[in-house]
Amino acid sequence: MRARTRRNRTMVEINITPFTDIVLVLLIIFMIATPLLMGGSIRVDLPGAKKTAKAGDLPHNVKVTVDLAGDVYISNTRYDIKTEPQKIAERLTEISRGGPDSSLVVYGDKNCKFDHIIRIIDMANQAGIRKTFLQIEPRK
Repeated sequence: MRARTRRNRTMVEINITPFTDIVLVLLIIFMIATPLLMGGSIRVDLPGAKKTAKAGDLPHNVKVTVDLAGDVYISNTRYDIKTEPQKIAERLTEISRGGPDSSLVVYGDKNCKFDHIIRIIDMANQAGIRKTFLQIEPRK
């Protein structure tokens, strides 16, 4: 009788292999999708920092200001970055001829397009100015 009861007994097993496969596939999907979904929703309030370094001590320091409208001021001369990029590049080339210690301090409005500031830095690098600083306001 014992042998008979053992044969009729149902074997209870849970096969977790398909479950594990599904969990790993979902994990990979979420790992790929999360940065794509979160990338456009991050809002940044710049510029500002608690501790800043002073760029004012550098020789041949030239101030470049970018306002909210995208106007660029180099040594108090106004340029439009959209219509006059060649004039800005020429002015930065003149500044770079001042010597190898020429440096640029960019005063960018915190609400201006980041593209404008990057274009100014790129033009400065192409003109030969290797020291570029971003001016920020110290936070309290």
